[in-house]
Amino acid sequence: MTNRAAQTVIIPEADDAAEEATDLLRASRGFTVSSAADLQAAADERGRVRQRYNEIEDLRKALKGPILAAAQNVDDRFRAPLQTLLQVLSVIDGAIKQFQETERRRVREEEERAAAEERRLQALADQARVEAEELLRQAAEAEAAGDTTSATGLESGAAELFDEAQNFILPSVPFEIPAKAAGLATVGVGSSSSSTMAGTCRGSSVRPI
Repeated sequence: MTNRAAQTVIIPEADDAAEEATDLLRASRGFTVSSAADLQAAADERGRVRQRYNEIEDLRKALKGPILAAAQNVDDRFRAPLQTLLQVLSVIDGAIKQFQETERRRVREEEERAAAEERRLQALADQARVEAEELLRQAAEAEAAGDTTSATGLESGAAELFDEAQNFILPSVPFEIPAKAAGLATVGVGSSSSSTMAGTCRGSSVRPI
């Protein structure tokens, strides 16, 4: 884009009018009205000054008219490209807004899926814990009856189930294993288990977190 500095337009008619107006102002400062004749002379002079004012004003408008027309033509020529560029900006803004809305929806859906998955895993962990506690109850009954072999097997199964349950929940969620089962629990996601719950957990498509 070429920068065009503002230029002073030379108008001889304006310079002549300014000089004429200055002379008239200088002459009017000594003007006084002290009689009917002076009053008539003042009225006549005022008429001539008003007429000259109107002539200069008409000249100003005549000289300015083509300039205003040219300015209007410039505005008309640039109006179309400017409006087109505004349309381009609108298209870009629309694309940006659509992306932002899509991203917000994607993040919201991911958060909802993550929350649903967390609830699902927590439910599996709760189920495994319930089954493990039931095995511990049966182990206590077997031990009370003197069947230590069955008690030991049941406690081992409960420990594996507690291990499975612990693998399903998030690390930040506190999970307490009963002292009886804690000493028998195996560490690791891949530990084997003979219980139905443990087999079901490992057979699913979802892996523990």
